[in-house]
Amino acid sequence: MPGRVLAMTMTITLLLIGAAVAVMVVMNVLSRRPGEFGKVRMFPYLGVQFIALAMAIFLAAHVLTLLSGR
Repeated sequence: MPGRVLAMTMTITLLLIGAAVAVMVVMNVLSRRPGEFGKVRMFPYLGVQFIALAMAIFLAAHVLTLLSGR
């Protein structure tokens, strides 16, 4: 659909912050499970957690710009 622009409204931003926090919580729970002896975990739980944290911080800054109106 040409010409249609998806605006980043407050609702979308808050939903994305909630999703980022949920991902952080799930990755924290999964990373705290004890691993099998002799096997290496192949999924970077800590890396995904940091990416979700960075996303939440940037989205929080976007909420502040939406609230200030600038």
